[in-house]
Amino acid sequence: MREFSSDGEPISRNAPYGAVIVIFKKITGEILLLKRKKCTNNKWLWGPPYGSRKPFEDIDQCAIRELYEEVSVSPELVKVTEKEQWHLYVGFMEDNQLVNLSEEHDEFLWVSERALKEYIGNDIILFQLKLAIEYLGRKSNDNFG
Repeated sequence: MREFSSDGEPISRNAPYGAVIVIFKKITGEILLLKRKKCTNNKWLWGPPYGSRKPFEDIDQCAIRELYEEVSVSPELVKVTEKEQWHLYVGFMEDNQLVNLSEEHDEFLWVSERALKEYIGNDIILFQLKLAIEYLGRKSNDNFG
């Protein structure tokens, strides 16, 4: 287990280790993907915002902090899963809302659900995205979403 994040910050040695945040556009339903600048493994090159939890940090605060650090937005987030190691959140942005990338990333895309496999080469990330999409499907069927 690593003790520091890629930018040298201490990370929690206890679960949950971090948060994955899947952001959807409110009207089109497209999903925000970020391209990591210093990624040497193409399977992890594109993905949703995510990051490690700092020691003693609340996991909900971790999700809020990571999203703001990576794209400078802070929409309301809903926790979808509480897996032992990583928690999954979803949120929405206005279709015209600006994304300001952190230094960790050099590009972002809004993609449809159908196009995800063109960018995501990692089964773990695809699974997280699928869970978020399924969650929204259930909520919209309940007239919640």
